[in-house]
Amino acid sequence: MLDTVIVDVLALVFWGCAITSVFFMAMYIVFLRMHVRLRRRGREEEERLLALAPPPDEELPHVVVQIASYNEGFLVRRAAEAVARLEWPIDRLHIQICDDSTDDTLAIAHAVAGELRGRGFDVAVLHRKVRDGFKAGSLAAGVGATPHQYFAIFDADYVPAPDFLRRCMPVLLSDATLSFVQARIDYLNPDVNALTRAQVLLFDHHTGVEQTTRSWDGHALPFNGTCGIWRRAAIEAGGGWRGDTLAEDLDLSYRAWLAGFHGVFLATVTAPGELPTTFRAWASQQRRWTKGFSQIAYRMMAALFLGRIEGTRRRIVVFTHLSPALLAPVSALATVSGIALLILRWDWALWLFGTGLFLFYSGYGLALAGLLIAQRTLHGDRARSRHFVQACAQALGLRYYLDMIATYYLARDLIARQPVEFVRTPKQHPSTPHRIAGPEKAE
Repeated sequence: MLDTVIVDVLALVFWGCAITSVFFMAMYIVFLRMHVRLRRRGREEEERLLALAPPPDEELPHVVVQIASYNEGFLVRRAAEAVARLEWPIDRLHIQICDDSTDDTLAIAHAVAGELRGRGFDVAVLHRKVRDGFKAGSLAAGVGATPHQYFAIFDADYVPAPDFLRRCMPVLLSDATLSFVQARIDYLNPDVNALTRAQVLLFDHHTGVEQTTRSWDGHALPFNGTCGIWRRAAIEAGGGWRGDTLAEDLDLSYRAWLAGFHGVFLATVTAPGELPTTFRAWASQQRRWTKGFSQIAYRMMAALFLGRIEGTRRRIVVFTHLSPALLAPVSALATVSGIALLILRWDWALWLFGTGLFLFYSGYGLALAGLLIAQRTLHGDRARSRHFVQACAQALGLRYYLDMIATYYLARDLIARQPVEFVRTPKQHPSTPHRIAGPEKAE
């Protein structure tokens, strides 16, 4: 009798997870269709926005460029020098090196700040000995240290092009309800090895499908933590930068959106940065991001189901964005319950294997379709390369790894609350030569 009950429970869990997985896949298909349908109109709207003329130089607003730094070494110098090349009136450009370093980075920051001040730039090094709130706390300190209204944010390993502000600021100034303008993340080292090529595909999917579609259709747009410009009014309306999660960018994006602001994504404006070149560095980065995403996802699910988000379509898009935090444990439950059922009821093997293979190949087939659509959106016919098929396979493998660590963090949080801890992603030394990619227009 007990065996029968156990089998029934396991079967209920397995088939429930299978149906849920099919539902998630159907939601993703709807999202991809939305992307393809909106693509032409979205490109035309971006062209219109980027054609907006900026005000005369004497009427341009003051812009604070915040360089977020934590033990970044000479990357701080490279970033600061790139910011100093921005095409903006020098009396209206203010540079903040928001530094929490515990090594010699602080000395490097002061040195480059002194050099830039000698050239007439307003540069402040804001160093905190106690890293309360991590990056969010550092950015919040920078906002509190100035009265200005616009904040361009770059992680220390990113190198904006000189025309970055000239292209992005007219868009932000054109609509008072815009919380931020997000440029597309590009790469300084895309072809170092197989890992970086796979990361490029994953990032291109995020920016080329996910970010573009949300922006084109006016939905909640996540800030990527770098390569964007925020409006002070939106930061304050959203409650400011908070460091109680590991995804301060996503957290503030949603809070500002719920307060009535929205972001815009510019696919043809890029800012390149460093990709992790070793699996250990990449895994460390992704564990932090996955943990932070899960924290925000479960927080926003409450807002979703308690009615703070109105409109069926808005709810669907938000749920689609947050669903990876749910899909990973669903996949894990399906795997565990399926294996247990195989042990207890071998005569069900055909059904279990058939369902498992269907879910596996359908899921990976959809993921591959998403990668291909993203490449088409961002790069047109230039997406193909001799490494493309290999990189796709590796990207899907990395995606599976991310699902597993998401499940791990969910289980760990259910068992015992772990303190929030920010672990820096190791970066490559900037003396290594890189090709800095310029803006690329999607076809």
